Amino acid sequence: MMRRLFLLILAVAAVGAESTLHAQDTVQHSENRFFVETSGGAPAVCGFNFNIIYRDRTYLNGRLAGVVGSLSWAENNGNLGASLKILGTDLPDVTRRETAVKPVAVFRGFLSIDGKPLHPSFACGAADSFCGVYSVPTSAEIYSAIPSREITVSFAREANGLDITLPLDVVGGVRTSPKNFKDFNDCIGVLTAKPGK
Repeated sequence: MMRRLFLLILAVAAVGAESTLHAQDTVQHSENRFFVETSGGAPAVCGFNFNIIYRDRTYLNGRLAGVVGSLSWAENNGNLGASLKILGTDLPDVTRRETAVKPVAVFRGFLSIDGKPLHPSFACGAADSFCGVYSVPTSAEIYSAIPSREITVSFAREANGLDITLPLDVVGGVRTSPKNFKDFNDCIGVLTAKPGK
């Protein structure tokens, strides 16, 4: 009888451990928007913003969390670099009568294209968010993946923690505003045509 109880406990523990290992963070809502920033009337920064609400099964046992960020290209001394900025948030837990959104530190971040991780060349972040810069040729590889390939953003909420990986719905951003996508592409064209490139 004790042996059966012990085996039952082991079986339940194994199923529980397996479901935890395979639990994924799931997107609940995602918005993306392409943009162009100008300086003196000329395009200076081309990029897109992302805003994702997801169920965090990595750190929050399935509670809602958010990530806001951007991926922006700019020319500097003849080089076209891309900066990735990520800010995390915990959304209020209504079961605990919470009402405030809480900022969450992001310790590292990177993009992947079709599952291939692309780590930034160097970090440029602040204390509560992540910022990383991609240099050529990686910045060009990321641009060429838009909008036809799968792009994901990964980040960690703890210094030595697990990465959360979420899809960037770039195609949705193109569908939502084809004009903004065209302006973004035109902006990249202007930046790559600058003297010194």
